[in-house]
Amino acid sequence: MVKRPILVTGSIRSGTTWVSRMISASPLVGYIHEPFNCWEKARSLGICSARVPYWFLYVTKENEAPYYRHVKNTLEFRYNLIGGLRGIRSWKDVKRVAREYKTFHMFRARNVRPLVKDPFALLSVEWFASTFNMDVIILIRHPAAFASSIKRLQWGAPFWHFLKQPLLMRDYLYPFEAQIREYEKGDHDIIDQAILLWNILY
Repeated sequence: MVKRPILVTGSIRSGTTWVSRMISASPLVGYIHEPFNCWEKARSLGICSARVPYWFLYVTKENEAPYYRHVKNTLEFRYNLIGGLRGIRSWKDVKRVAREYKTFHMFRARNVRPLVKDPFALLSVEWFASTFNMDVIILIRHPAAFASSIKRLQWGAPFWHFLKQPLLMRDYLYPFEAQIREYEKGDHDIIDQAILLWNILY
C-alpha cells in the first residue's frame, strides 16, 4: 500500500527544491522531480508519462482523464521504462534513465513515502490533495524577492499557456484575462511580468 504522498509546491523560485531536498533526506521519503514540468528537457517521461502541454497545468475532476493513471503510477514508483527510453538523446540520457529506474525500484521495494517536488503543480493542488490524499506544502516567497530572482535569471513568462486552459480561466483567472491577453503579446518589462505572474499564482 502506498504511503500518504507529500506535494511540495509554490511558484517557481520559491524554495521548493531546498525544502524538498531537506525532507527527502530522510530514508523514509522518496523524491520525485517535477512530473508537471512541461519543458521536455526538464522532465522525464519515465517518471511520469502524462502529456503536459502547458506551464502550470490546471487539472480538476473535469479534465483528469489524461493524467490520473500516469500520476498514480508515479506515486506508486512505477517507472515507465518505455517512456524513459523514448526520451534518450545521448549517453547522458541513458545513464539518467538507468539511474531513475534503479531509484524508483529501490523506493518501491522499501515502501517509502513519495514526495513530489513540483512548482508547476501549484494550480492543481486541490486535485492532487483530494484525488491522492496528499499532504501539501505550499511555499510563498515575498513578491519583491520573487521578482528580483526572476529579473536576475531573465525568465519571461509564457502567459499564453494560461489562456489555453479554459477551465483555469473560468475558475480562477477571469479577473486577470484582459491583462494576461495584453502581456502574452510580449514587450513588457521583466519585473512587470513577474508581478503579474505572482498575482496569478497567489
